[in-house]
Amino acid sequence: MLKLLVAVCLAGALAGPARAADPIGMVLDLQGPAQVTQDGATGKLQLLANVTPQMRIELPAGSKASLTLYATRSVYRLTGPTLVETARDSVKVLRGQPPEIKSMGEKLVPTAQSGTLIAGAYRMRSLRIAPPVVLTSPENGSVLLNTRPSFSWEAAGAGPYTLVLRAESGGLSYNARVEGRSWSLPEGIQLEYGKTYDWKVSYPAANGETHAAEGKFSLATRADAEQFAAMRPADTDPIEDWVFYAVMLRQHQVREEARSVWKRIGTRRPDLERAADQAK
Repeated sequence: MLKLLVAVCLAGALAGPARAADPIGMVLDLQGPAQVTQDGATGKLQLLANVTPQMRIELPAGSKASLTLYATRSVYRLTGPTLVETARDSVKVLRGQPPEIKSMGEKLVPTAQSGTLIAGAYRMRSLRIAPPVVLTSPENGSVLLNTRPSFSWEAAGAGPYTLVLRAESGGLSYNARVEGRSWSLPEGIQLEYGKTYDWKVSYPAANGETHAAEGKFSLATRADAEQFAAMRPADTDPIEDWVFYAVMLRQHQVREEARSVWKRIGTRRPDLERAADQAK
């Protein structure tokens, strides 16, 4: 399924000339200041910014940036001083050093045309009073790669809690009494790839009411889980590969794994301000 989605998105990227506003790539790494000019407006280049046609990027001496172009399946590593202009399938050098070009092979960024791949931090925040029970992991609506996930929640009361876990299609069903605010599957039991699960945590309040919260999550198909495992960069790979991997995870709703990757990126490169935001 993951390969199919990537292939479909690549086909869209290769079909016909892009409109002026269509993203043709993404900024995957940035070290030092960089300036971008588009349609007469000039501003600061940002990590994860969409690359569009006829965008001019200028780096002073000492600055570096890496961007990918979807059509060429390549990463262009820029080192200042340089001034370049982007096209759908090339990066033209107007002044300074030419980019180093690295092929991404089969690693492709999906939904390149949407322009909405990264929309800020993953979790919605609110000033409202917190509900009596909040399910924290697995996150509601997320996709997991691990067949033995851990379950956790926050609650206003001390419990004990009742946890119910059921496969949406039937079969697996657990009803457990839990003293703490976390729970793990019994030894020897694991969830199934490609299935969707509902879970609920509840506890009795002092006034006799029952406080509860319900959530839903899915496991990736086995093929997608294996694809992500093969795509995961090595420890020594450049940051741009890790950023690309985090973007792919988030695009496929693998949110918790994506956040852990962003935390890793932020630890390794604290200068990447957006990494901390994406890890929340």
